[in-house]
Amino acid sequence: MRKWNVVLAVFFASIFMSSVYGQTGVNNAELNGNYAFTFSGMSGNGNFASTFGAVGRFTADGAGNLTNGQLDTNAVSGGGAAQSFTGTYSIGADHRGTMTFNFSGSSARLAFAMLANGNAQFIEFDASGGSGTIGSGTMEKSDSTAFSTARIAGDYAFGAAGPDNANNRAAIEGRFTSNGTGTLTNAAGDLNGYGTDYAMVFSAARYAVANAATGRGTMNFTFTFGGSPASLNFVFYVVNSGKLL
Repeated sequence: MRKWNVVLAVFFASIFMSSVYGQTGVNNAELNGNYAFTFSGMSGNGNFASTFGAVGRFTADGAGNLTNGQLDTNAVSGGGAAQSFTGTYSIGADHRGTMTFNFSGSSARLAFAMLANGNAQFIEFDASGGSGTIGSGTMEKSDSTAFSTARIAGDYAFGAAGPDNANNRAAIEGRFTSNGTGTLTNAAGDLNGYGTDYAMVFSAARYAVANAATGRGTMNFTFTFGGSPASLNFVFYVVNSGKLL
């Protein structure tokens, strides 16, 4: 079933791209400034596929070029931290476009559609013949003045979903208060994992925006659920002082 899903998604991407290729960059100015993005999908081949996630940022110059790109990935086979990239993009008259991320020795191809607020929705279509990476995500304009630990302050809700270590569907949701100095207080949450719902009983929660140039930060939750200790580590990129991806 997973193999069929991958092939079907590749077929859809092929149809989508056939109508996008050939457009000129007449609307490249629509993508301009700093952006954070998040992506989720699947990566694999004709025999096996597993979940894949990524989060990152870039600067678009409004003329078809991407600079200051940085990407973190997570997959069953392992991930990569703070990978640098450059890129190019082209947006046509109908506000749809294509984009390429260029890494050292590899690349990723995206198709995207611009929204009226300057954000975009995208798909990755690197899979060929049932092998590669497919999925979807969003790009959101980011506020570089919020790239600091101090600007992340106030009350926040959080959520995350993916597979647990037994390959079951798992998810968490909750809230915390940030004091702007790296400590998260009044943390509370719920976890659904291993087929059971649990309350998350926090003993510590903290964060830091480690890079004021990229808005990249890290976060840790230490808690128990059902009497068992757990610790979760996250990477995030700042969209603005009220939103992290």
